[in-house]
Amino acid sequence: MDLIFWMVLLLVSGAIELHTNALVGGFVALGSLVAFLAALSHVPFIAQAGLWLVVTVVSTVALRPFALTKLGPRKPGDLNAPTGSPMVGLTGAVREVVGDELHPGRVLVRGELWRAVSDGPLLAVDTAVVVASVRGTTLWVRPVA
Repeated sequence: MDLIFWMVLLLVSGAIELHTNALVGGFVALGSLVAFLAALSHVPFIAQAGLWLVVTVVSTVALRPFALTKLGPRKPGDLNAPTGSPMVGLTGAVREVVGDELHPGRVLVRGELWRAVSDGPLLAVDTAVVVASVRGTTLWVRPVA
């Protein structure tokens, strides 16, 4: 029964980590793995729980700050950064005619094609644009002045 408990905790905490990227579920999963290995060795459940607690707390306190600096938000303008990355102010070029929200087009920004709309007139292909705002995965652009 202990094996099943630790395996379920390992899988659930691993899935939570994949979903949230908060770097906590991974350390809970690490503790669960150690407790699972202890259960395989027929260590009493109370000792397994103690191992889980110690490994989870120590790894979280010792490794999470380091992991956050390595895996956390990147420099401004990095298109590989999480959703909150600042794209406002980046320039690009229209690749498909850009209109209003009902007539979106495509712009090329830093080598990637993005869905784009404009509050102003239609923007023709090869028009230089600047990103004014970002809503979800849509860029709101205006022509470069």
